[in-house]
Amino acid sequence: MIKDCGAPLFRTIREVTFSRKSVNFYSKSIHESKYEQILNNESKERFQKTLNSFNKPIINSSRLNIVLKPDYKKAAVLVPLCTHTNEPSILFMLRSKKLSQHRGEVCFPGGMMDTADEDLIQTAIRETHEEIGLPKNVTDIWGQMNDIPGTSSSSLVTPIVGYCGDVTIEDFVLNDDEVEEVFITPIKTLCDANNASSTTFRAKHSYTIPVFLDTKHRIWGLTAIILYQVLKILTPDLFTYKLRHRP
Repeated sequence: MIKDCGAPLFRTIREVTFSRKSVNFYSKSIHESKYEQILNNESKERFQKTLNSFNKPIINSSRLNIVLKPDYKKAAVLVPLCTHTNEPSILFMLRSKKLSQHRGEVCFPGGMMDTADEDLIQTAIRETHEEIGLPKNVTDIWGQMNDIPGTSSSSLVTPIVGYCGDVTIEDFVLNDDEVEEVFITPIKTLCDANNASSTTFRAKHSYTIPVFLDTKHRIWGLTAIILYQVLKILTPDLFTYKLRHRP
């Protein structure tokens, strides 16, 4: 028979419980601190260093079985990193319902390269200005990612990653012919593995692409592929979702 062990045992249980809570709180604090630092200069340098070391995309676009047409055109999109209500975020566009293709789908601002554009970075900046009114001189370019063939086989898309500063929805002037709306999603939400999923297309050559669900609008297709690759480089410790192909 064990006597007088209630109080010591209670203290031990309580100390262990408090210890676990402290560890969980400490772990949460570390994560919060990492999110707060995602868009600082150190993160930018790390992103650029990682990007420069890649000689192939994270998602192999050859699996998509897209063969570019001989007369394909070059295009670029801007992945607009930003700060919104003090949270590191990414801005997205919803394509206008007036468009003949991909109407009502989520995308990044961008478009076809113009003959007057010096390079694809200028293409992304110009198109973003034309579509949502973002001033051409505010974006700090972080890097240029691997080209991805467009699903129509008629374009080769280059994602340009840049930081646009502190923004609000009211800052943007939308081109109604091309843009239905813009929305901003915290990077913390995008990194939550519970918000990410995938879809597999089974044809002659099956392939799997990511899908992001817990946002204002579902993010899938080429935009989801680009987003997945950006998050893997930008937040490798925080974005833990792994895309697995199941034939």
